[in-house]
Amino acid sequence: AIESLPFVKIVNAVGKDRQKKKRRTSYSPKFVPVELKNQEEDFPEESAYYGAAFHQIEMLKGDYIHAQGFTGEGMLIGVMDAGFANVDQHEGFKFAFEENRIEAGPDFVLGDGSTVSYQYSSHGQNVLGLMAGYMPNYYIGTAPKANYLLMRTEDGASESLVEESYWLLAAEYADSVGADIINSSLGYTQFDDSLENHTYEQLDGNQTLITKAADWAASKGILVVNSAGNSGNSPWYYIGAPADADSILAIGSVDADGNSSGFSSHGPRIDGEVKPNVSAMGQSIYVLSGTKTDASPSNGTSFSAPVLSGAAACLWQYLKMKNPTINNMEVLSLIEESAHLYPNYDADFGYGIPNFKQIVPDIENDILDGDLLGIYPNPFTDKLFVHHQFKSGDRLKIYNTLAQVLYQTEISSKTSEWSFEASGLEVGLYFIQIETKDKSLIYKAIKK
Repeated sequence: AIESLPFVKIVNAVGKDRQKKKRRTSYSPKFVPVELKNQEEDFPEESAYYGAAFHQIEMLKGDYIHAQGFTGEGMLIGVMDAGFANVDQHEGFKFAFEENRIEAGPDFVLGDGSTVSYQYSSHGQNVLGLMAGYMPNYYIGTAPKANYLLMRTEDGASESLVEESYWLLAAEYADSVGADIINSSLGYTQFDDSLENHTYEQLDGNQTLITKAADWAASKGILVVNSAGNSGNSPWYYIGAPADADSILAIGSVDADGNSSGFSSHGPRIDGEVKPNVSAMGQSIYVLSGTKTDASPSNGTSFSAPVLSGAAACLWQYLKMKNPTINNMEVLSLIEESAHLYPNYDADFGYGIPNFKQIVPDIENDILDGDLLGIYPNPFTDKLFVHHQFKSGDRLKIYNTLAQVLYQTEISSKTSEWSFEASGLEVGLYFIQIETKDKSLIYKAIKK
């Protein structure tokens, strides 16, 4: 009856019934719990603030973007997943809830108008923590001041084409509320009913429903970031849908040394186009888990995607400041062009591992890095001294990695040194900004 309507072009079945079977996909990670530590010998001093999450953000130079005060504020990230169990109970999300940065969006799997509840799969908890997590000196996500819209589109009890329709509905909803980025750590190739299975030949960027939905979302101005897939060691081998979409970033996985992970799904797309687009750390990567302050190492392109999504939010926040009209495809191109293999590529890395510091070289000239001779002692304890040829009217600010200004003052007369009583600051990483008539200088400083 629907097919006979004059405005209907085609009707496709997306599932025979709602009987649930255990899903077979490898996207649900297995965790090896570890004890988080906060000791100087465990992490370099500059990385202590990020704790266990340091290497995964530093690989993309996302910490460099944070150092400029860009931590995702004003950016909205839609997160599609199978569930967000324990997000409301984990200490790592306390900051985001206190600042109303997490919104429970629709549960499209239930389809009854209800919103996301903090149950079902913990996969979404792991994904969200990589971006929104905030536990200073233990674990910091790649975009702790972004806003997050949580949507459930994946039914962990089954694998059916209807989940691609849920994804489409979620993308439409994300667009309707103004999402800047969609993080999707999902992918579809084979289903409980083998008659629904995709083939590699279909992955040309134009055929599957979810792939067309991803490109549609991109056409609306959303930067879509999707995991490439975890089939690198399986008979399927290649990327899944919607990673084949033309206008999105499909993210492969690398280990801590930058080597492509064996499980990471391979490219190219069936027509030879570059896939994955870029890669980020997804092997032995620390994710938030459990109900308290736990973090665990795990594997998956499910996790390399949100690491990049959060960093991209911070980058886009900066780029919007420089050019308010910059769009999602321009940001996508900048990320690709910053990758270590670009303009070359291969079927494992895509263009390689992005370097966000390379995208913002104009900031670099305003950063005094290395030995930080303008500040002493560094690390500091009770008192901090700044050497600079201050002039009357210069301004000085101290802020943390969330861009929260903790102290500011205006210099009233010429001086070559300024001091600050720092005993009230908590242990962690801070940034001292000097604003002059001509430029802005930023120094890193660590409170021990």
